[in-house]
Amino acid sequence: MATGANVKEVFARADATASRLAPDTRRLWQWIVVVQGMAVLLPLLWLMVTRLHWTAAYIAYGVAVCTMGMVGICWYLRWRGMQHTWARARILAEVARSTLATQRWGTTITQESLACAPALEPLARVMTTMARPAEEAELASLKEDYLENRLKDQESHYRKKGLEALKSRRRLSRIVTRGLDGALFLAVGGLIVGLSSRTEMWLQLSGLDLVLGFIGSALPLIAILAQSMNAYLELNRRTGRYAQQIDYLQAAQDRLNQAPTLLQALELVREVERSLLAEVVEWFYQTEHAEMFYRPQGTAESVTHSLILPVVPKRDWIGRLLGAAGISAGFVGRLVFGRVLVASVSAVLTIGLVSYHFPESELQRSLLRLADGRLLSDAQGTEWHTPPEETRNGFVLIAHGLHDTALLQPSQAGRKSIEPEPHWMSALQSAIQEKLKSARPNICLVDWGNAAEPSKYAPDGFTPFSAGNPNAPMPAAISAWVQDIGRIRPQGQQIGDLVGFKLARAIHRGELDRTKPMHFIGHSAGGFVITRAAIILHELGLAPERLRLTLLDTPLPEMGDLKVLLETCDIDFYRTSLYAQELPTDGFHRRFRLFDLREAIPPGTDPFNGAHSFAHDWFVRSVSNPGSGGEGGFQLSPFKPTH
Repeated sequence: MATGANVKEVFARADATASRLAPDTRRLWQWIVVVQGMAVLLPLLWLMVTRLHWTAAYIAYGVAVCTMGMVGICWYLRWRGMQHTWARARILAEVARSTLATQRWGTTITQESLACAPALEPLARVMTTMARPAEEAELASLKEDYLENRLKDQESHYRKKGLEALKSRRRLSRIVTRGLDGALFLAVGGLIVGLSSRTEMWLQLSGLDLVLGFIGSALPLIAILAQSMNAYLELNRRTGRYAQQIDYLQAAQDRLNQAPTLLQALELVREVERSLLAEVVEWFYQTEHAEMFYRPQGTAESVTHSLILPVVPKRDWIGRLLGAAGISAGFVGRLVFGRVLVASVSAVLTIGLVSYHFPESELQRSLLRLADGRLLSDAQGTEWHTPPEETRNGFVLIAHGLHDTALLQPSQAGRKSIEPEPHWMSALQSAIQEKLKSARPNICLVDWGNAAEPSKYAPDGFTPFSAGNPNAPMPAAISAWVQDIGRIRPQGQQIGDLVGFKLARAIHRGELDRTKPMHFIGHSAGGFVITRAAIILHELGLAPERLRLTLLDTPLPEMGDLKVLLETCDIDFYRTSLYAQELPTDGFHRRFRLFDLREAIPPGTDPFNGAHSFAHDWFVRSVSNPGSGGEGGFQLSPFKPTH
């Protein structure tokens, strides 16, 4: 307060300050709730890096910006201390309001009403001294003035605030109800999908996994945040309190009108002021003694002193500048440097965790870098080249699967007396070249033998099932097989990405012509390789105009990738073993064909490995003998065989 101010001026300024801060504080809290929701949901976008192959950097930036914004807003509130400033301005305004309403009664009613809050009683004493001297007035005039300027005015205020609180509560309750109903709807829908035998296909083809995941997480979160907003605004307490005060003020008006003497009217005024100020005092103490987020050292003055100091000594501009700089330095030190430690620890732990999963041996890393995803022209290891006489006819890509390689094995090369049986990839290459003769396309063999055996290059201790772990809970051979089955799919997809970029570079250089027909053939996990290679070309806008994919008994194919590719190319799937599970049905898309060859397998064949190998053997025979494949096999290739 400035020296010479009167009660009316104090009330006007304090009320304006409290009215300005209250909406700002509540409006800012609404934004805090929104940012809280984003901070919870945005990290779910990390799933899209592997699900839809989104750029990880964009997601990382988004999550980091949102989290930093959340931290910044919270510390801004700590810096401003808006809740406490609001509370102090409001108590000052209410004490001034009570003093104005009772100054004509010629007593210290406001000061007496604050006897329940000794810390605030000196404030009322100062207000009383600032009030104008009481004048003699008739009882009717006193009653009329108090009714209009205090009771009815306060009742109108409570009615307005009660209606606002009721509308806010209804709006938030509606949000909570709809959020929970939506969550229940998605939960039941997810249960129905989960009980189906075609769950994975339904999820990936329809995109329901994204709906059930993201929206299913967002709806309960919205309900929780709406309840949090309701609790912060104290809507239930305020609505009930406003209704109580309205009833009390209406009864007080009737009692005041009926009071026959000044003494009885004065006692009623005291009762009303005690009731009205008691509510404000209770709320003030709750707010003032709530958790203090931030308060610069040296400013922890008593509440009473900060409110009633009649004269504030002025400092020169240098003192004010130094004081503000000291407070700002303390705030920045706590906010910035305290968070730097958190960021540093996170960086160290993240890099350490990533490094832990890397191969420990330089030999292992070099083999994975140099040998995986090589493009060969033959089984002897000749680097892939693109003769013009072949590339003008088109291009064929062939990829092997788990525990396989495109290279001729040393044991086969060393058998001089007996002609070794050619590897299926070499046999398929030779069959196509022999069948098409001068119209033969350029044929490329993908060799990813190292990555096709993940357990061979896994560092000890990577998993409890590591083949090199003497304490593994199962035999080494079974342990290695379990690791290979679990990790072959992402390995194949990564190799496919690498192959796709190599083919894209060849197309960009003019070594391959995307207007010519192309045929990608993959056996087992090789289906992951060719699918991802085609996806890369599609994403780069370099997909061939006539492309066909042939998947030979690929287990659990990536349905999302197939769905994307079926918009621009034809896909054939040949099923021969029990490994091939979770397949799309024949006809689920006009460009997809499913061929079940299990009835053509010779009797006595192992339904797993033997039947699995039958897929590529059958396809090789379909090149040389088109009739053996029925309406499938190489007959469907964009390269029309000549008879």
